[in-house]
Amino acid sequence: MEGIAAKQACPCGVMHREVRSTVQVGPGILDDVASLVQRLPVGSSCLLVCDQNTYEAAGKRVVLQLEQAGKRVQMLQYVRKGPLTADAYALGELAFELSAKPDFLVGVGSGTMSDLVRYTAYIVGVPFILIATAPSMDGYASTVAPLVQKGSKRTFLAKEPLAIVGDTDVLANAPPHMIVAGVGDLLGKFIAKADWKLGHRITGEPYCPVIQEQVDQALGLCLGEMKRSCLADRRFVQVVMEGLILSGQAITMFGNSRPASGADHHLAHFWEMKALEQGRTIGLHGQKVGLGTRIMLQLYAEVAQRVQNSDRADLRDLFASLMSDLPSVSEYDALLKTASIDFAPSTLGITADWIEEGLLKAMYVRDRYTILRFASSQGWLEELASTVLRDYK
Repeated sequence: MEGIAAKQACPCGVMHREVRSTVQVGPGILDDVASLVQRLPVGSSCLLVCDQNTYEAAGKRVVLQLEQAGKRVQMLQYVRKGPLTADAYALGELAFELSAKPDFLVGVGSGTMSDLVRYTAYIVGVPFILIATAPSMDGYASTVAPLVQKGSKRTFLAKEPLAIVGDTDVLANAPPHMIVAGVGDLLGKFIAKADWKLGHRITGEPYCPVIQEQVDQALGLCLGEMKRSCLADRRFVQVVMEGLILSGQAITMFGNSRPASGADHHLAHFWEMKALEQGRTIGLHGQKVGLGTRIMLQLYAEVAQRVQNSDRADLRDLFASLMSDLPSVSEYDALLKTASIDFAPSTLGITADWIEEGLLKAMYVRDRYTILRFASSQGWLEELASTVLRDYK
């Protein structure tokens, strides 16, 4: 699969960054890593980064492949009683292993592992390869890394991988909730698109229809497969993984996460910071995005109704256009039911109080215009938050 051809004229008038990652997604391709590495511009020594689960899922086979390719392999295997967090402690462990000055890094895992390795590769200036073990998020191809700093999640500049390998035989055996998280991350593109167009019209921020088309393609792949496949199907997993990579490439091309992240993501980040403050473990990021998407679909519908009753013809036209691309809440629920996916707050550990607080405060997580900021600017947000919250009490 390939992203949009870059370094060419774009309708938005911006010269976008070129997408250079080699992407291999399909069955059995983990056994071709040696051949891939031999074709890439990497040196003779590497540091492979994994945890106990990802080592068993793919890491041990990747070590053999790297050695078969003639590479010297050093390994860092994170050991945690609970989930691994991309924080200063984990980065410090990784930094200690860099004393041998490896020529390149290999990350084996999904979201957290990807963030730790891509940020470290950026800081030390070495190339890296990602071996995906779950189709759980769209950050594989991106050039940013969300990291925990002093109890808060911040997004840092990071490095694009030389290659992304997603063996569908491995991906399909990922825990089901990780596959569901990938679907949730893709479903969030509904809100990302609406928020991006809203911000473009209200604030004049840059908007690129070509990049949006790639994100639409990523979402469309997922939607089509959700209606006819189950989560464990190799075909479904491949389509989700390809969609996530397309979304990540869009982030790389645009230079930040605007094409792929809207108020739904901001809600998820807000809840994650609340959980960090309280020392709680809640659902995966993509699962929370799936819930955030439903909440924002409700908010968009409520705002659109108010706009249609206003005397602002320009806003009526704008929201008519935005709503034409959004499913209704009932349509969204039916889609999830078809695919046997559940983003219920109780399942994810999200309380009604957190939903209400997130609706009022998540807009401050990122300096980015979304439906939350629009509703706040109209003086509607508190009342609409109460309206939306009725569904979750």
